[in-house]
Amino acid sequence: INYTNFSTAIKEKLRIDLKGWPEDVSFQSSTSINDHNALLKLHKALKDGSCHWFPMSLSQQEEHSAQLNTCRKRGETIGKPQKKHSDAGAPHKHKG
Repeated sequence: INYTNFSTAIKEKLRIDLKGWPEDVSFQSSTSINDHNALLKLHKALKDGSCHWFPMSLSQQEEHSAQLNTCRKRGETIGKPQKKHSDAGAPHKHKG
């Protein structure tokens, strides 16, 4: 999962959201959570279903898109931009 760019890579493109992530657990990969208690809390929430994925309704999609567009118009960076390839702009041989 692309946690850093969740707003655009998952919510905007796939129209899927996550409900019930524990508030005191930072939103990151479970492999990056170093606090054992936080990891247990997340595990419990996922296991009992209080934290779960759901398809966004049309109104939720529109609201999310409007929020992103407002941020973009203000010039805010949403998420983390991808690095440029080291060979960007260089000519490439085409196979074929």
